[in-house]
Amino acid sequence: MYRPILRWVFPPVALLCLLTPLHAQRPPRARPAPPYVPGQVVVGFARGDAGRATDVAAAVGAVPGKVIPRINAQVFHLPGGRDAAAAIAGIAKLPGVRYAEPNYRRRVLLAAPNDPGYNLIDYTVAPFNYDEEGVATYYQWTLHQIDAVQAWSIYPGVYYTQATKPTNAPKLAVIDTGIDWGGTDAIPHADFINAGGSSTDAAQGGQIDLAEGRNLISGALDPTDFADDYGHGTAVAGTAAASANNGTTLTSGIAGIGYHAQILPIKTFDSTGNGTEADTATSIVYAADHGALIINISAGDYFYSQAEQDAVDYAWSKGSLVVAAAGNEGDSNNRPMYPAALDGVVAVAATTWPDDYPASYSNFGYYITVGAPAGDASVVPLGFWGTWCTMPTEHVPLHDLGWPGEVAPYEYQFGTSLASPIAAGLASLYAAYKGITQGTPNGPLTIYQALCRGCDDTMGTPGWNPNVGWGRINAYHTLLEDDWRGSTVGGIRGQAKYKDTVVANATVKAYIPGNPTPVATATSKPDAMYQLTGLAPGTYDVQASYFGEKQTIYGVPVVASCDRPRVSFNIGVAVPTKGLAWVGTSGYESDGVDPDTGDPNVTTFTFKVQYTDPTGNAPRRARCLIQRKDCGATWQASRSIALTKESGDIATGAIYSGSATLANLVYKCRFDFQDSAGAAATGDPAAFQQGPMIDGRPWVCWTGATNFVSDGVNPDSGPAGTSFQFQVLYADSAGDAPATSQLLIRRDGRIFRRKPMSAAAAGDLRLGKVYRISCTLTDPGTYEYRFNFVDASGTALGPPANWTAGPTITGTAGVAITGLAAVPTPAGAQLTFILSGAANVTATIVNVAGRPIKTIVADKPLEAGLQTLLWDRRADSGLAVPAGLYLIRVTARTGDGGQVEALAAVNLR
Repeated sequence: MYRPILRWVFPPVALLCLLTPLHAQRPPRARPAPPYVPGQVVVGFARGDAGRATDVAAAVGAVPGKVIPRINAQVFHLPGGRDAAAAIAGIAKLPGVRYAEPNYRRRVLLAAPNDPGYNLIDYTVAPFNYDEEGVATYYQWTLHQIDAVQAWSIYPGVYYTQATKPTNAPKLAVIDTGIDWGGTDAIPHADFINAGGSSTDAAQGGQIDLAEGRNLISGALDPTDFADDYGHGTAVAGTAAASANNGTTLTSGIAGIGYHAQILPIKTFDSTGNGTEADTATSIVYAADHGALIINISAGDYFYSQAEQDAVDYAWSKGSLVVAAAGNEGDSNNRPMYPAALDGVVAVAATTWPDDYPASYSNFGYYITVGAPAGDASVVPLGFWGTWCTMPTEHVPLHDLGWPGEVAPYEYQFGTSLASPIAAGLASLYAAYKGITQGTPNGPLTIYQALCRGCDDTMGTPGWNPNVGWGRINAYHTLLEDDWRGSTVGGIRGQAKYKDTVVANATVKAYIPGNPTPVATATSKPDAMYQLTGLAPGTYDVQASYFGEKQTIYGVPVVASCDRPRVSFNIGVAVPTKGLAWVGTSGYESDGVDPDTGDPNVTTFTFKVQYTDPTGNAPRRARCLIQRKDCGATWQASRSIALTKESGDIATGAIYSGSATLANLVYKCRFDFQDSAGAAATGDPAAFQQGPMIDGRPWVCWTGATNFVSDGVNPDSGPAGTSFQFQVLYADSAGDAPATSQLLIRRDGRIFRRKPMSAAAAGDLRLGKVYRISCTLTDPGTYEYRFNFVDASGTALGPPANWTAGPTITGTAGVAITGLAAVPTPAGAQLTFILSGAANVTATIVNVAGRPIKTIVADKPLEAGLQTLLWDRRADSGLAVPAGLYLIRVTARTGDGGQVEALAAVNLR
């Protein structure tokens, strides 16, 4: 084991021992994790008495839960977080109850990792024997303190090897001085190599994303040099995500709380540990753009930077959460550290071992989110150990802070620089366990609040406090999401600017909706940040005012044991309207569809809309509804496309999009959003508008569903010299007029006429425009016809483009058919008509395209008078026909060769 070396990661400007009333007495230890689920009892009933569940519910006010089949047992949920142990005795005395017991936890029995730093006790540094209190002084006491192994037993449940480590593991960005991935000595640090491997490269089962790692100093996107020439970045990266159980050849290997992740190293600070806000902002944006869900920054200074705030806002909009060190000056909220104090950043303070004191050097104040273990070398005997962490295997300046010239691959370091990556590693672990990615709605908020709710209460305070925020993080309870801290209050925080300017003394008040009396009031700090504390869970309207101007954000949800961050104002500037809006002012941006036109069945159309909710809550539903219209048909539902957030911040307007490939039809679309409370979002995009245009072949269809409009001819038949009108509906999804619009007629199988057709004055070429032509026929015979429409895309499709039967020209007949009617019946259809005299009658069923379906009677002699014929809805083949429109053609022929014909339509359902 290497000789322990004590280091400060941030040399403090001023070291202030926090010998205040806070430290006047020993704070309570963190409570041990309960072995059972709080508020739940498992009850076993005697055989045949399972129905007594209502007795249990009545006796203790419990809510019946999961039933365990076959063994007469059931889980009950106790009201108001009542402790299970207190309720069990009463439940067990009820008739029919065999037993009542807590719902004991079970977990995968993952062994402790074999890393020596985790398993070995350090007896050499501290002169105080805390073993007498049953507290082992492990080198990596930090992981023991936050119940790391218990958390790892939940997720990932295994220790990875080079062969099993996923190459697409979640990315955890470390914005720092680089990392010892091999460096100038070509020796990769063993704690970034998984067991059985030889490479630190994540693409080969290692821990570091070498492909995307960058040197961004002065904004230069240098992909070749992010080696750590100071030492700080390696310490931070190892604390966050060193390999676990990797059997390192170095005898003092460690494990990182987020060993499941891959490290995205971004070199932002130089060999002296210095950098600029521009480089930091550039690095945050780079990390978010390259897939980092969690971004750690263990650096900072006292001066507020709008560039850094904008970068944090951008990262949040991309689904990334920034975690930052609170600072090592032992200072209060008069001197906040940035970027830790920025809106939406998890600001991490440092705590000590073994008693969870706030570290004497750790900053404190309004911006602190949580605490995390890092150690303290100055408050004796309250805590002496630092963080045992990874150091480069070659000489770097950070080694010289102890004994100059010595190179040790592991050393004790102190500072919030080490507290922050422990919190960041846990944030990544939780996100991976819950399946949260950059595309998960409200992902950063969910992670942020889970860190707070899983904390141990080390200060004995009911809510947030300025020393460690919501408490010292606990990995096990964060993954369980059991709100172990047990606080009954939450908070709201954000920034209250005035006309884009950071201002102090803006007044922020929280109201219960409908109540004019505020329940909490805060004043913005010089950086415009504010904090409302002690709020009971519920929904609040939050109002900010400055110079007499006001702005209100409605419906801000608050839950216990955490803050709701990023409830931010820009007083005096128009507030984004909640609801839907177009994403721009021209092209597809004005109608939501990109591209506007395309080829049928080939073009993928993207539907886009802007959704805004000043509360920042993601919508419960986000879809695009598409309707289609076949030629001549009514609008019908076609597609429902799920939309996902593409970019932007929901509080100020986020872009949602989704894609679909559409066939050669006419479309319209609208956007269907519900906010987090289930209310429908309003705005122009919520109403149907013209959808994408398909540059495909046009369509022709019948103009209606009855009489001649169902087959295109009026009248259907007549004697020689009758003038027939032919009518068709033409539609082109692109809205183009046809180059050819023609009626073709043939008699007895041969072309008889070609006649151009004219369009009616009214109508829409996209949805259907009527074309008509009249034609006088004199020669007796059977005619067929079709419509020939052509545009630049080709010949129109549809039934009227095929040859269709009719009309019929007859000679002078001594008989007439009147009162022809067809009525659908349960069995088919009934046909009635009146014959003026005796004739031989043929009745034939045809479809709308003129194709024969069934001959009911053929040349059957009938007398004059009312006639009734029945159709059994079957074709000549004997098969039943489908629902739809059918034509019944009745022909009466007399002995002298005269013939008359009538046509009726019937719609079968």
